[in-house]
Amino acid sequence: MDEVEEILLNSLKRSGVSLPVGVSSIKDFSPDALVSICSQSLCLILNCAASSFPTSLPDSTAYRFKICSDVALAIKSLGYREELSFHQFLYPSDEEVLKLARFLVERLSEESSRGISVVKYNSAESITGTTEALAKVCEGQLSETSNLDGDLGSNKSLGNIREETIHDLSQRIKNCADEQDNNPSLRLDNVNELRNEIKDLEGQEKLLMNEMHDKALTLQKLQDEHEIWKAALDLVMNDKKSMELHIEETDAKVKSKQQRIIELETKSNVAEHSTKQLKDHDLLARLKEIKQETDSTLAEISKQEAHRLDLLVELRKQPKLPSRKSYIKRITQISKNSRKLDTDIQQILKETRQLQLESNTIQERLHRTYAMVNELVFRERRWERKLMAFSPEYRTALGRFRTPSLPRIGLEEKQQNGRRSLHHSLPVALTSPNSRLISTISTRRTNY
Repeated sequence: MDEVEEILLNSLKRSGVSLPVGVSSIKDFSPDALVSICSQSLCLILNCAASSFPTSLPDSTAYRFKICSDVALAIKSLGYREELSFHQFLYPSDEEVLKLARFLVERLSEESSRGISVVKYNSAESITGTTEALAKVCEGQLSETSNLDGDLGSNKSLGNIREETIHDLSQRIKNCADEQDNNPSLRLDNVNELRNEIKDLEGQEKLLMNEMHDKALTLQKLQDEHEIWKAALDLVMNDKKSMELHIEETDAKVKSKQQRIIELETKSNVAEHSTKQLKDHDLLARLKEIKQETDSTLAEISKQEAHRLDLLVELRKQPKLPSRKSYIKRITQISKNSRKLDTDIQQILKETRQLQLESNTIQERLHRTYAMVNELVFRERRWERKLMAFSPEYRTALGRFRTPSLPRIGLEEKQQNGRRSLHHSLPVALTSPNSRLISTISTRRTNY
């Protein structure tokens, strides 16, 4: 397939299609390259201007779709039978590109065979003499020019030969591609034969193109000479007219041209004046708008400046607050005092617990002392009752110890007084040793 691709690309180049840079095979065809080659081929086939079909794709997606759709529609109108749409251009495959390249090569070959065929004419002899001889020569040249089509028909064999060779080459390329698909062993032989034939055909094509170019130049030269002889014949046929008539006609044409030039200058001056007035009016309106915008901007600036000054005065009237550093210092001092108070509170709580323990200890000691004293008092009272019951002498001795001035009280009152005196003497007992109270009670018992 590489040889077939090379043949197709060379055929496109010889037909006048310029391949994009970097395209050396069918695999190198990108969407831009495919659109460029198809657009150039369409311009050559349809014989239209190069700007009719764009050779590159823009960045806009919508324009890319439109250009690809237009190129596909133009190729379908030439007789392309395969499926073709914008999708084949934007997302080309090797098989579709190969089919499209074959079709374009065939159509370019057919179109080139329909080119203009020219013939080689003998150069005209120089003509001198009288006006009658000039007229005869002009009539002869006109008759020769009118018979150009008949003479050109005799030289159509060159174009037919080229058409047949190119058509035969395209047919051979098709057959070669089919044979390659069916029998790959014939590939090298067919490729070598095709290469030799292509070289021969290229040489013949160059000779034919040179001959066609020379004949085209000769035809153009003869057409120019035909126009010259035709103008000379008109001058000879109108020789009977007077020179004054020609001068008057020329003067009239010159005057009409001058009048036309004056009118155009007047219209141009009027248009320039009106355009200048419109520009001046637009500039004046624009200046007024700019002035109004400037005034409004200045008013707004002055208003903002006054507001700024008012805010500055209010800011100065505001009392000065202590700095953030002073707040931080105070908070730090408060936190230190708080920690110190927490420490003192913990110490007080500790001392309170110690005092509570001491108070509980003293209460327990007091209860024990009170129980012991109460037991001693009641025991002494029981001894007194027993002694009073069994010994009158003890009762007499007890009466001696009593004070005469104090009234006699009952046993219950004595007990209550003893308890009350005991309660009053408890603080003293707490401070004094218990042995003192016990010794006093023991002494009284001994005395009794």
